Amino acid sequence: MRSPDRIAGIGLLIIAAYTIYQSTMVLPLFWFGQPGSGLMPFLLGLALAALAVPLVLSKEAPAAPETTDSEARGSFVQAGGGLRLLLALGLFALAAATFELLGAPVTAGVLVALWLMLIERKPARVALLAAVLTGIGVWLIFGVALKAELPQGIWMQ
Repeated sequence: MRSPDRIAGIGLLIIAAYTIYQSTMVLPLFWFGQPGSGLMPFLLGLALAALAVPLVLSKEAPAAPETTDSEARGSFVQAGGGLRLLLALGLFALAAATFELLGAPVTAGVLVALWLMLIERKPARVALLAAVLTGIGVWLIFGVALKAELPQGIWMQ
């Protein structure tokens, strides 16, 4: 791992710690035997921390051979990463703007599909499969299991 990855891991751990702290001190984890508003941020904070720890604890990898600008797509901090970062932020803004209109499962699926095709440059069939599975997963986890009131969008009106 390069030091930018380690620095990113430390930053992600700080964000995870703040999220966990806020979700336990400000929001209730459970409310009358049901999941409270702090449960989801708490679980997401734990997941973020679990994913950030390997970045922080990993050892320095041997130096990689030089790559051209078109080959350097592995990280936002590598060459050409600025454009990828702006595209990612734009996709998040688009998802936030269309969340109520399209509904939660559709918005999550579209976000994943666009991310895979535009940023990660995966084939359309892979992105479509991931989008469908993501939409179904969002519906099953939040709509069915947690019984959260998700925005249904124009599809259910």
